[in-house]
Amino acid sequence: MINVIGPIFEKIFIYDSFASRINKGTLNAISRFEKFTKKVSTNGKLVKNTFNSNLVEGYVLKADIKHYFESISHEILIKMLRRKIKEEKVIWLIKQILNNLDSEDATWGGASECL
Repeated sequence: MINVIGPIFEKIFIYDSFASRINKGTLNAISRFEKFTKKVSTNGKLVKNTFNSNLVEGYVLKADIKHYFESISHEILIKMLRRKIKEEKVIWLIKQILNNLDSEDATWGGASECL
């Protein structure tokens, strides 16, 4: 399924989103993070009274919204996806995955293996 919907949505994803994307992944995310760390450290504010004078004050946001797809309206999501995806079999499969999330013991680990 990722071969069908991946190219449709890849162009609208933000560059720094690395999860479950071709040629991205954890190692590339770490490399990108290190690049930003070096950028911040060259213009960051040094932390005073530290053991090591190389510490720089800065901020990082790592976000992963738990149970996101369980909390949104699946009906609205499907309507939005239909604007981009015309193949009814793909819509059917997406519905099956979303419905699988409704069960108490469903996990993304199990659902993503279907992809």
